[in-house]
Amino acid sequence: MQDENLWIKEITQGSETALKKLYDSYSTKVFNTVLSYTKNREDAEELLQDIFVTIYNSASTFRKDASVSTWIYRIAVNKSLDFLRKKNSQKRFGLFTSLYKKDSGELAIEQTDFIHPGIKIEQKEDARFLFQVIDTRTELLGFMATDVLGKTYPNRISGPWDQVPDRRFCVDSRP
Repeated sequence: MQDENLWIKEITQGSETALKKLYDSYSTKVFNTVLSYTKNREDAEELLQDIFVTIYNSASTFRKDASVSTWIYRIAVNKSLDFLRKKNSQKRFGLFTSLYKKDSGELAIEQTDFIHPGIKIEQKEDARFLFQVIDTRTELLGFMATDVLGKTYPNRISGPWDQVPDRRFCVDSRP
């Protein structure tokens, strides 16, 4: 905390080294905060740079009422909200002009499928755990199939999953 206050003081005197130290300390947290608002990696990177330029330019206005981290967080949130307001106002203007391309009639606005990197990592970890359980417990799995009419057939096949001849269908071995 003392280092942070010292860095801010040095930044007010024009120290780029102090700004780099502050950036190295906070850039990951700020990026993740901004990304949670923008839902777009490129926009978050652009805002990250803008936030640290703002910190550099307004370090003299830091009033030690709160911690440096709180001050940086507020700058990040305010910049993110301003960005979203601007982006949403541009979207509304675009909706009024036209939803479709004039020449082809296709939608002019592309929807983005954004999945936060943290969610991707969580899903990979869940899948990895599931496959570990399946690999270690395949001899305990019981297989069940359902035909088109909804009738279920217990499958008498047991053993490792990779030895099941056709996993999509089970044949009733009863007469």
